[in-house]
Amino acid sequence: MPLRYRGHAGWLPPTGVSYKPLLVPQRVTAIAEHIAPRANRHDIETETHNYFANSILTHNSNSRVGLIKTDTGFEFLAGSHNRVRVHPEEGSESLYWRPLEDKGVLDLLTDLCEGCDGQPSHNVVVFGELFGPGIQDMDYGVKQGHVGYEVFDISVDGRYLNWNDVFRVCFIYGVPTVPLFYEGHFVKADMDRYTDGPTTSQGVAAKFTGREGCVITPVVEQYVHGSRVILKSVSADYYDRKGAKDNGEL
Repeated sequence: MPLRYRGHAGWLPPTGVSYKPLLVPQRVTAIAEHIAPRANRHDIETETHNYFANSILTHNSNSRVGLIKTDTGFEFLAGSHNRVRVHPEEGSESLYWRPLEDKGVLDLLTDLCEGCDGQPSHNVVVFGELFGPGIQDMDYGVKQGHVGYEVFDISVDGRYLNWNDVFRVCFIYGVPTVPLFYEGHFVKADMDRYTDGPTTSQGVAAKFTGREGCVITPVVEQYVHGSRVILKSVSADYYDRKGAKDNGEL
């Protein structure tokens, strides 16, 4: 034991005595600029929208398109989850920019972005799902060579719109939304009933014809301790399906 710890009851040092001072004066001998190594981020999207990362088969399906204020003004942006995808070069295409090829999506973003003076003033993000052959093992009735798209959320300046407003806006601009199973008081038995069962999509040719599950949100958006109130109930059949190709995204 260190000398200062000897000769007293117990293992703690006497009051006011510390084993190691919190601050230790040091002499500065040199100051030099540190340049961090340059790092590049690569978009590894493939023609089939599937790729292997760390030996895990990954698919691309989550879609986020928006009209956002940047250092150079308001710009259309596209991505998935928390990743912004670069605009495809001329002659090529990107799955993530596909929704912005739809006039209804462009008009929706533009009009929600405009302020009272008719000038862009609001950050608008549309959240949706891209699906079909080559994106997941489930085609949801989408024919080969085509991509399905449905919206499930819209945020304006970081605040999510109520579902009725999302549905109304999308209806006005002809943008498809995810199916609504039920609207009413929350009952766990109803949640279980809508979580499992056959898919509501028509003409499904995939081996798995069940549901992924369902999402539960309040009729009026709510926040608790700064976090949005939203639930997701995932079907056990979906997790247990054979030939699954849905392991998230890098």
